[in-house]
Amino acid sequence: MDIFEELFGFKRDKFIPLQKKNDVEFELQARLKEIQEEGHQLLEIERNNVGEIVIIYRQYFYDGDDDDLINIEAIVITKDGVRVPYPIMHVIRREKDRSLYIVDIKVLGESINKGYGSLMMKHLLDIAKKDKERVMFVTGNMSSEGDEHRQRQIHFYKKCGFICHEEKILWINDGIELSTEQISDVFSRIVLADPQVFGIRE
Repeated sequence: MDIFEELFGFKRDKFIPLQKKNDVEFELQARLKEIQEEGHQLLEIERNNVGEIVIIYRQYFYDGDDDDLINIEAIVITKDGVRVPYPIMHVIRREKDRSLYIVDIKVLGESINKGYGSLMMKHLLDIAKKDKERVMFVTGNMSSEGDEHRQRQIHFYKKCGFICHEEKILWINDGIELSTEQISDVFSRIVLADPQVFGIRE
């Protein structure tokens, strides 16, 4: 085990070398070209205060599932190279429930707490807002990895506008008014293995 992982509980980041040494701008243009050529959708380019360039994009595979499976990925370009593994968010559409279900948000190693998850979440919620006829809610379950990790998750989701209850999360689309009882009903039905119609109307 790496001493860094042993001491601090997570793995040290790895980097893919830049295609041109010390040239982050060249790397940015090369990555943008790749995204375009592969038919993905560029969502945002962010330059943070530590000199990183963060490319947020939505993956498209053109296999008939792109409407039901939403993958948002971040490419982080630094002077040391491109961080791997890439932060990524996996989401599925639950048509009957008029919801998007967050299956996983993978932000590992030293990438934690650097804002990549918030950037991906911002664009997921934008997708939901633009598709309000089909998306009333964004839902999901928090992972069970100890109290400290749970507190970080709760802080993250609340900051993004979610309601947290036990291990479940709920974001309600703009303009949808729900009573406390209705919200409780929604929470009781967030079960990935057995999606149900919520039976709640605007």
